[in-house]
Amino acid sequence: MTPTILLNLKSLKVNSGDPVKFQTQAKGDPAPVLTWFKDDEPLVVSERVKEFVQDGIHTLLIMESIAADSGCYECVAENTHGKTYTRAYLNVIGNISEPAEAQVVDGAKPLSSKHTQPSVEVSLTDQTAKEGSSVKFECTILHSTFADRK
Repeated sequence: MTPTILLNLKSLKVNSGDPVKFQTQAKGDPAPVLTWFKDDEPLVVSERVKEFVQDGIHTLLIMESIAADSGCYECVAENTHGKTYTRAYLNVIGNISEPAEAQVVDGAKPLSSKHTQPSVEVSLTDQTAKEGSSVKFECTILHSTFADRK
């Protein structure tokens, strides 16, 4: 029997340093093998990132989240009859008092064949204003897309 996801992953938004727990459950005959991915790459288990199974529930645990943990997490259940997956997004919020410097790269290439990078269509322009007056900055950014999984 083709694998079926019984418990879908749920998207999360956490503060930097918080633990993160993704859980899923799948069934199939034969029992499916579950594999974790982050941003379309196999996830590497480490001292900080753990993977375990208890009572049929597969858990991915990130001990202390960091901004680099933000992204798309996916668990693929596969057996000899096929595969299925569940996906969720993690957004790790960093320390607001220390903002990261943003970098815009014109003509950026996609990270993978499944994604396209956002691109700046109309850039910000310099503004001059008198003290106490309002200023409006505008730009146009074309959003990224996620292609269908094959």
